[in-house]
Order: sequence, then C-alpha cells, then structure tokens
Amino acid sequence: DVSPGLAILVGLLTAGGVHSLRAMVRPVVTVATMGLGGPVVSAAEDVGAVGLTLLALIAPFVAIVVLVVLVAVAARLVVRKLASRRATLRSA
Repeated sequence: DVSPGLAILVGLLTAGGVHSLRAMVRPVVTVATMGLGGPVVSAAEDVGAVGLTLLALIAPFVAIVVLVVLVAVAARLVVRKLASRRATLRSA
C-alpha cells in the first residue's frame, strides 16, 4: 500500500519535471531551427506519449506471459532433476 499523499507528490514531481524540461527545450529548438523545429518536436512528443501509453497498457500482459514462461521453465527443470535422481537410484 502506497500513501495517497506520497503518490500525489511523486505524480506532481514527475509532471513538473517533464513540463520544466519541455519549457526549457522548446525555446532552444525554436531559436536553433528558426521556428521550423517546433512541429517536429511536437510530433516527437506525441509519438512518445502514444508509445509510452501503449507500453503502460501492454506491460501487465507481458509480465504475466513472462511469469508463466518462468514457472514453466522452473517446473521443467524440477521434473528433469527428479527424473535424473530416480534414474540414479534405480541404477544403484
């Protein structure tokens, strides 16, 4: 359980950091490209936002798949280990 106050604080700091970074970069891009870089930066921000949103939506499913694969691999290793022990006991 995470404290709601802590969650709000982390969210505010994250959003404030991203906004501050964008506020600092935008004028530099505008001056450096004589205004032509604004739409490019905006499009890159949009693509990044969509990509991160999709990643946030897909990540739980990927984690479940990875967990199932790890459990299957572990079960297979345990079965092999038990089979080799049984073979060793039978041959002895």
